[in-house]
Amino acid sequence: METKSVTDCHIIINKQDLFILQSWEWFIFETVVRKIAINLPTVLKQFDQIGRYIKEEITKMETPLLNMSDIQMLIKNLQDEKIIVNMLKQDVCYVTQIKMFATIQLAEC
Repeated sequence: METKSVTDCHIIINKQDLFILQSWEWFIFETVVRKIAINLPTVLKQFDQIGRYIKEEITKMETPLLNMSDIQMLIKNLQDEKIIVNMLKQDVCYVTQIKMFATIQLAEC
């Protein structure tokens, strides 16, 4: 930011910098809109597929999991490749990120 005094006025930012900031605002807005429109449905679909896979794995177990921390530990220890094989083919796979950031939500499913 640049301050200049021009006959009792202060220019905090010049026009060129303002245009640059406006273009950055546009880029950020477009990125967020694209993420919401394209990635969000894919992430939600994969979240459901991972949840179904986890339920199948839990029903196969001989000893039931007793609490949420056991289920969370199971989710963290599942191999991504085994989950991906059971999922529908997608362009982008978010299994690792979903397991990492939504373990509690997956355990609650």
